[in-house]
This record gives sequence, C-alpha cells and structure tokens, in this order.
Amino acid sequence: MSEMLGNQYFMARNYFAAISELEEVFEKNPSNKSLKRKIIICYTQTNDLKKALILFNELVEEDIN
Repeated sequence: MSEMLGNQYFMARNYFAAISELEEVFEKNPSNKSLKRKIIICYTQTNDLKKALILFNELVEEDIN
C-alpha cells in the first residue's frame, strides 16, 4: 500500500511525502530499479543531493542502461 501512496505523492510532485512512503518500500526491496529512480528524483527535488548521488552511483554500477 505504501508504494501506491508513494507513487501518488510522486505524481502530484509532493516529493517530501513520497520519500517517506517510497523509502519504506525500498528498504524491503532494494533491487527495484524503478523505485530507486523515483527516490533519486525525490532526493534531488528536496535538495538531498548526497543521498541522490549515492543511489545514482549504485544504479549506474548495477546497470548503466
């Protein structure tokens, strides 16, 4: 349920609310690339650039495509 709510917040550009929901789901499934991309966008939009860069580097190392 939190992933659906997080996606709704993300689509509404409420990135602060989306982060709290999506991070919870991401902790349970860290291999979800789509979710990781959304969280990276949320971090960049909320000026948490260090976290965004860390996740971005992980994503590039896993699959550059």
